[in-house]
Amino acid sequence: MSVSLQINYRDSNHQARLVPIATEQDFEKYWLPLCSKLDLEWISFFQSGLPLAKDNISLVVKELTSLKRFLSTPSNSDLPNDVSIYIVRRTDNLLVELKQIQKTPGLEAYIS
Repeated sequence: MSVSLQINYRDSNHQARLVPIATEQDFEKYWLPLCSKLDLEWISFFQSGLPLAKDNISLVVKELTSLKRFLSTPSNSDLPNDVSIYIVRRTDNLLVELKQIQKTPGLEAYIS
């Protein structure tokens, strides 16, 4: 199993897209402890499922930005460098997609 962002198009001309975030194991091992450490409420819901309304995407973006900032300072994290880099890359991809969803009418998003 994995945690991913699903982007749905309201019109039937486009197929839904999946944007990978993490494997279930990596999410539990790395992401959730970071959420606890940084008091990240929204990201911790990714595993159980989170429908993203346009008005709460900005809250998720804010938390992802905080997570990225934390991991980009090597002295902050006890994680191996390659794991931090991996999570930052996934966070960057997710930020790009979420900002696009905010700007584009007709898109719906769900993370699970």
